[in-house]
Amino acid sequence: MEIIRIDLEMPDNTYIELNQNNKSTVQLNIYRQSTGEPFSPSGAYVEIRGAEKDNIVVAKKPASVSNNQVWTTITQTVTASAAEYLLEWEIHRFDGDITNHYTKVLVIENF
Repeated sequence: MEIIRIDLEMPDNTYIELNQNNKSTVQLNIYRQSTGEPFSPSGAYVEIRGAEKDNIVVAKKPASVSNNQVWTTITQTVTASAAEYLLEWEIHRFDGDITNHYTKVLVIENF
């Protein structure tokens, strides 16, 4: 299983490519935009939608969180079809604020 790491200082969007039928872990490494220091969220959720039809492929579920890392596993449920998907991350802070982040996923057909 491939682990895809995305380092971010909380921009709104990121982009990744996955091969068809692969199982991958997508991990966000989160840093404070103001200082560049690691930011540890209190929790996170993720939902996966089809980009074209806006259909829910994987319903909103808790994402794994440890220190400044948030991650989820993308299985063949998503990568079975070569298409575009959107991971909608909901990242919670200890003070109750919520930040949304979107990762566009392009599943590429195997040749």
